[in-house]
Order: sequence, then C-alpha cells, then structure tokens
Amino acid sequence: MKITYNGGANINIGNILPSDNPLAIKTFTLTGNNTTNIEMGYKISLVVSSDTFSENALKYKLISTNPDNNGKVAPSITEFFFLCAFP
Repeated sequence: MKITYNGGANINIGNILPSDNPLAIKTFTLTGNNTTNIEMGYKISLVVSSDTFSENALKYKLISTNPDNNGKVAPSITEFFFLCAFP
C-alpha cells in the first residue's frame, strides 16, 4: 500500500483568523496493489499535535473519490468537529 501526499504529509498554518472558508486542503492518493484474494483494508486518521483553539473550533471534511472505479473507497465525511483533548 502506498500513500502519496500533495505537498507533504503535514499541514502547518500560522496566524489563523476565524473563517468559514477552508484554510488548508490536503490532497492524498492511496494506492494498493493486491495480488491475492484477501481484502486489503486501510484506516485514515487525522492527528492534531497542537491545538490552542476553543472546543469545536476546528472542522474537517473527507471527500473521497475513485477516479478509476477500482475497489472501495472510504466514505466521505461532510461535516465533523474535531474535539481535542491534550494533557
């Protein structure tokens, strides 16, 4: 399984002001080459290493596409608030 990130794997943004428009878009391609009859599963996770915003301030969407119509894709998530818990 191979993951290719457009612009690298991380999203780093500074000096953020409140906005209803996306502040960052991360495009990635997940490619699997399976030569067996066994299903190749995968899990997609968003990891936030630092967050100083108030609760429910960050939102993300996962928009899945399958341009080759090959295999199954992760379901799209259209609206999700990210709840953070840091020690």
